[in-house]
Formats: sequence, C-alpha cells, structure tokens
Amino acid sequence: MKLLSLALLVSLVTADSFYTPKDDVIQLNAYNFKDVVFNSNYSSIVEFYAPWCGHCQNLKNPFKKAAAVSKDYLQVAAIDCDAAENKKLCSDYRIQGFPTIMVFRPPKFDPRSSTNRRSGAHANEVYSGARDTKSIVEFGVTRIKNYVKKVSPNNINQTLGNSEKTQLLLVTDKTKPSALIKSIALDFLNDIESFYYPLNGKTKNALVTKLQEYQDSFTEEGINSPSILVLHENEIHMFDGKLDKLSISKFLAEFSTPLEGPLSKRGKFLEHIRRGTKPGRKGKKGKQTKNHDEL
Repeated sequence: MKLLSLALLVSLVTADSFYTPKDDVIQLNAYNFKDVVFNSNYSSIVEFYAPWCGHCQNLKNPFKKAAAVSKDYLQVAAIDCDAAENKKLCSDYRIQGFPTIMVFRPPKFDPRSSTNRRSGAHANEVYSGARDTKSIVEFGVTRIKNYVKKVSPNNINQTLGNSEKTQLLLVTDKTKPSALIKSIALDFLNDIESFYYPLNGKTKNALVTKLQEYQDSFTEEGINSPSILVLHENEIHMFDGKLDKLSISKFLAEFSTPLEGPLSKRGKFLEHIRRGTKPGRKGKKGKQTKNHDEL
C-alpha cells in the first residue's frame, strides 16, 4: 500500500496537461508505470507520446474517446516520453517514433496460489492498426484475458454447483462473452468463478432443469437474455439491477471482495491518477459517470 501511495504522489507531481483530469486516460510516468500496467489482470493500451508531436495531437481526441468508451474493461494510458524522468523507460521499450501505441497483456492468474499468482511476465506488442477510436478499442478487446467459461447442456451438470466457490452465470443470446463480463470476472477472480450460457430454444430447458435443483419454483419465465444469477451456498441469487459495471459489481460485492474494478482499493487508486487528485476523507463521494454497457 505504501508503494501505491508513493506512486500516486509522484504521478500527481509529474503529470502534464496533454491529457487533463477530465479525460479517462491514465497518465503514466516512470514511477507508476509498473503499478498501473503490471500489477493488474487488465490489458493495457499505452500511448508513448511527445507533446510537441503533430501526429500525437491528431491522436489525442480519438485516444481520449477510446479511454472513455472502454474504461470499464481496458486500461487506456499514456506516457510523455519528452519528460526527463520518462526517457529511460521509453528507451527501454525502444520507442523511436511518436505516437507509438503498445498493448500489454497480463499472464495467466492463478487465484489458488498463495505466492506468485501470475505465471510469467506481461506480453507486449506494438499496435499497427488504424488510429481511430473504434479500431483501437476493438483491438484492445481482443487482448482482454478471458476467465469466463462456456456452459452448455452437455456440461451443465458437471459445471454448475460443483465448486466450493461462488459461481456467476451470465445467460445470454450471444455466442461469446462480452468485454464487460470478462472485466467483471477479472475483478472478482479471487473468489468467484464466472460462466456464460448461450440461451436459445434448444438450450433453455436444460438450464431451467438444472436451476430447479436449487429452487423448485424456478420456471422458464425466470430466465431471459441477458440475465445474471449467482449460485452461492446452494442458493440462487438473481440480479435485478441495471446491467452496467457498477451495479453488477455492487451485487457481487455481497459475496466477495473485488481485487480490481470500481469498488476495489486499486480502482480508487487508478481513479485518483486519472483525475489528478489525492485520496479524500472517508464518506466523501465524487461524481459518478453513467455507463450503459452491453452484456
């Protein structure tokens, strides 16, 4: 915690105005880079820039929008390579032109390990795609670590309820888990197993039959797409709130303490870096941004 506090204070002192506290871009420097990028199970999109660079100026608005759109499931950050304290770090990553966008993807995380939970180092790659908001976000989404497993009628009996851990199930008409549910799985990776169940006319009966093992009165009308339920201590808990990151996180926080995300200590640390603020007193609340994410 002392290390996080030191990194936060240094970041507040050295942050420049290329990206402002109103933006959702995390302003990095040589002192907080490791804490932000490597001490996380989130993938990070990092822009290495110089304030005088014309191409960096052109990228500024698309990059700010990318950060705003994806802040619930990606870490979008930037570092000023023109600042003296950051030159060595930029050199270590062989940054030769501006802007350079790199994506950092975390290694596998094992919540069962009591020592080194991450097996290996972060992988990194230079992004060479189009420099518009949509392209940057879409590429970043492909690099999100996925801990949401698929459940089907073939494995539902072997999967649901067969664990000492709390289980989260997203019922959806999608064939793949969304970026939002992947991020929620990352936030609660320590104590909650996350699954998704593609729902259609052929798969609905198997799910209802399984859930009736926990609640006799459960019917087909109780399942819609998308919907979220939690299996905890042999009981079904249905989520009936708004399908956004904060609402779902508050629901899951009743069963587990998050490692990351808006309700975690780390989430508050990142928000202070984004906003260029110092940690406030207990009970003091800041403004919240409404997000409507798709499951």
